[in-house]
Amino acid sequence: MPLLTFLEADRPLVKSYTLDSQGNLVKESYPRVWEFTSHSIEINGLQEFHAALVTAAAKGWCLLKGELIRVLKCESRAGSTDPNTLTWFICLDFDRLPQNVPIQQALELLALGDCSYIVQYSASHGIEPEKGATAHVFVLLSTPAHPAALKQWLIGLNLRVEALKTRLELTRTHNALSWPLDVSTCQNDKLIYIAPPQLGAGVVSAHQGERICLIERAQSAIAPEILSIPTVEANRTGINAALDALRTKHGLPARRWSYKVDKTSGLDILAKPDASTLSGVKRERGFTYFNLNGGDSWGYYHPDDAPEVIRNFKGEANYLTSELLPEYWGQVQLTRAALKLQGQQALQNPELQTGKRQILAFRDFRTAIYYNGYWDPGTEHLELARAASERQLQDYLKGHGLPEIEPIPVWNLIHDPHSDVRVNVADKTLNTFEATQYMKQAHTPVHDTTGCPLIVRLLHSAVGQDPELVEHQLNWLACVFALRAKTQSAWAWHGVQGTGKGLFVYRVLIPLLGLGNVVVKRMEELEDQFNGYIERALLVVIDEAQISESRKSRMVMANLKNMITEPEVSVRKMHSAGYTVPNWSNWIFLTNQPDPVQIEATDRRFNVGEYQQEKLVISSAEVDALEHELPVFANYLRTRAADLDRAREVLENEARAQMRAASMNSVDATAHALMAGDLEFFWDALPAGEMGMLGPEQQMLHEVYAKLIQAALKNPDQRYTRDELRVFFAYNVGDVPRTPAKFASMLRHHRIHLKTLRVAGKLSRGIETTWKASDLWIRERLEESRSKVTPLKSAA
Repeated sequence: MPLLTFLEADRPLVKSYTLDSQGNLVKESYPRVWEFTSHSIEINGLQEFHAALVTAAAKGWCLLKGELIRVLKCESRAGSTDPNTLTWFICLDFDRLPQNVPIQQALELLALGDCSYIVQYSASHGIEPEKGATAHVFVLLSTPAHPAALKQWLIGLNLRVEALKTRLELTRTHNALSWPLDVSTCQNDKLIYIAPPQLGAGVVSAHQGERICLIERAQSAIAPEILSIPTVEANRTGINAALDALRTKHGLPARRWSYKVDKTSGLDILAKPDASTLSGVKRERGFTYFNLNGGDSWGYYHPDDAPEVIRNFKGEANYLTSELLPEYWGQVQLTRAALKLQGQQALQNPELQTGKRQILAFRDFRTAIYYNGYWDPGTEHLELARAASERQLQDYLKGHGLPEIEPIPVWNLIHDPHSDVRVNVADKTLNTFEATQYMKQAHTPVHDTTGCPLIVRLLHSAVGQDPELVEHQLNWLACVFALRAKTQSAWAWHGVQGTGKGLFVYRVLIPLLGLGNVVVKRMEELEDQFNGYIERALLVVIDEAQISESRKSRMVMANLKNMITEPEVSVRKMHSAGYTVPNWSNWIFLTNQPDPVQIEATDRRFNVGEYQQEKLVISSAEVDALEHELPVFANYLRTRAADLDRAREVLENEARAQMRAASMNSVDATAHALMAGDLEFFWDALPAGEMGMLGPEQQMLHEVYAKLIQAALKNPDQRYTRDELRVFFAYNVGDVPRTPAKFASMLRHHRIHLKTLRVAGKLSRGIETTWKASDLWIRERLEESRSKVTPLKSAA
């Protein structure tokens, strides 16, 4: 069923007429209001429609042509209607019918003579006779129709019905038609004023009888399909022809009629209109209204924050302000320029000494990204966020009472842990590093960790008990916390679940260093091409680390080596070109696996904690108590001797050796042992029992291999030919290249470079090796070979 929507305001929506001291008629237009309360009524037929109109008119309400998509309660109706909602009735707004043409005759001219209707005579009817008959006529539709189709029907009536066509006029802009039958009353956002006028003393209306009347005819409603709705193109051709004829009649030159869509507003624009003259300007509640070329309807306007397009209530096309009102547009531009200059001065005025909050709006020099926010020097609080566009930046300024700025200032966004200056307005520099309360606190010298036993217990459970290992870890943490330095070394903490690794990170390290300065990533995120997080990281923690399981393990390790050691790194963020920044990051790897990272034989980057087999037993109360120990631990780290040179070295311990061994394949391990002179590695490969336990190739090589080991026990300085080197590899690895060239290439790949030397009186390609083993170990092995069955003896 049809739904009628009426709008109530804080005053009656009526037009007023009075007489001035000379007896001239003075009219006051309908009040411009912005806040409405809605009342929706469902009707069944024209009689209920009529009754609802009479009731609403008596209350001073107006009728909304369309239906609301939300209920209004003392609020703006902006965005409250959908232009595509179908409508159940037609509103015909006759503006200039001849006095001798009654409404019924006008409807017959429109082929609606047999249809029942409601006529609501407008406020000016009977008071402004020069306007002719003015009224709203409401007709029900049997099925709903689209407002856009009804608009084309109304345009077509104006162009082809002679009584209407002869009363077409030019609008005040001379660029559009003024319609005797309003073409905008089909729009769902159209307000239709229905209340009777307020008449002052001495004002007499020629209208007699009711202003809202129900006229019943044979048909209670009409079907939309019987309306002859022309095409948009046909109407556009008719409009242009009518415009040309009227412009010629008024002595105006012919012109080409073309339209375009304004990219900023999305509105349909008449291109290159005739310029108009301002005859009135007023501003109300965020809008500027105009009278043009002597008019008095205030029918042209623009929002104060969007002056680029002149809109109107008259059903005309929209106009670019620069084309319709060029002089006014020039004033707008001058005003804008002055306001933007004021905005720049406001942003550049360093009021930081006064304790006032400083609004920030800028474009970062390196990334070209927009940022907005504020800096409060009193609380030393910086709030900063990305703006998606320049428009958002300008809206942010407007929301804080500042005018737009042009051009957008360019700042340098940096992350410098060594500087406590956050915002420098004069230099246009902003430092994103924020020191924590523990970095800022007054530091009382603390010479040991006795004042923070829970933190120490947690550290031991995560890293290990070895005093040298713990001291090395504490020195590393002191360099990160107190010196805010890049150590160029990393730590691997590994053990079973529940040893406190994550607890130490989240309850100790993040509070000490600051949530914004610590980045926690999962291992799979290291494969991502975007590494913007590194720019602001003083500490990076990789959780669940196991590089060997990555599909891109070589690439990941190469990137890690670069980020752990290099003072500058290339950063790439999504939707942004790469750029180079200082690298302050220090790294910790957490895992439950024995091989979180791949440690090469020559590695100088990774410290390794002891593998923790026992879970940490700690209560919730003790976890909460960690916070109370943080100030003491911070004082200890800050006041102890922090040796950066020592922190940059790696501690050689058994855990590191085991992880390095776990990272190597058999070829890597054999090559490393050979270059390091690790004779124990090759001795351990000999069989302790029967030869039958060896593989076929090892059995073939065993005698030669054992003789090479026996010679090394007797003389640590040895020379080995390429063929003898192949014995070492084939015995320990198994499948190695058999051709000399391929085998030599494999050796070079593992940093073993052959050179020409003399072995057993012959020139050969080989290497020189000095085996490293303690004298005691060598004596024991030689004694074993002389006194009992040993791997060497069994081979003899």
